[in-house]
Amino acid sequence: MREQLAAVLEDDDAVIAEMVRDDATTITEIDDHPLVGWRLLDVFWRGRAHPQRWYIALRPNHPQAVVLSGHPESWSSVIDEVVVHDASAACTLAVMHADLTRSMGARFVRVESVDEIPFFPRPPERAVRAIEAIRESFADRITSPKVTGDGPWQVELWTVTGEALVRHDVTVDRHGSVDDDQHVEVERLPVPMDL
Repeated sequence: MREQLAAVLEDDDAVIAEMVRDDATTITEIDDHPLVGWRLLDVFWRGRAHPQRWYIALRPNHPQAVVLSGHPESWSSVIDEVVVHDASAACTLAVMHADLTRSMGARFVRVESVDEIPFFPRPPERAVRAIEAIRESFADRITSPKVTGDGPWQVELWTVTGEALVRHDVTVDRHGSVDDDQHVEVERLPVPMDL
């Protein structure tokens, strides 16, 4: 699989193809996903420089590879056989879209309660009041993904992206198309610069 993936990527992204071939790279297949006809791969390079990671969909029978990480516009390339039957499947697809197409160059944490926001473990004095205010404002708003509608479905989910608290209002249609409308709720969270 490693050589097939590298060969397919060579024309579109020679840098990733080279890293795929590197012994410092691990490739883990994600088994349980709704992308019919595709193998979903978690590619993690632990080379000499800063580690890098990508989610890549590979269609082995037609050799084709689609780099999803950092490329939400590529989602439409991998959903041609997806059929969404119910709200649960729509929620799964919305969460998967957020996780797989996110930029790997910035912090990204999906949160399902205000307690999952990675605040400073020992906040400086000036951050204590800000953390308390955020906890109070968002305690009832941040929950596990909520789904409404009957196809298309609307899914609300929350992330910490960089230093921002972001609400995602995601629309999922019956053919797997996803529209992620993002709203920054707090611009500068009191969180460490690096996780």
